[in-house]
Amino acid sequence: MTSQRHGFGKEFIEVSSLKISAQNLLSEDVKKLMVLRSKGDNHPFLGIREGNIFQVLFIEYQFGDIYTH
Repeated sequence: MTSQRHGFGKEFIEVSSLKISAQNLLSEDVKKLMVLRSKGDNHPFLGIREGNIFQVLFIEYQFGDIYTH
């Protein structure tokens, strides 16, 4: 199944792609974050996956708050 860009699904982004204010909240050992999107308002969840657990670190309230799309 495929979906449109910024549609349902996941992708990985480099921490360096985040706005500086968000980068400053992460430890230096974090290099990439997983971005998950779902149907509806399409706000992305950014976090780290450890085994079967996804730890949400950011929820983007407005498009572009955390990183430039």
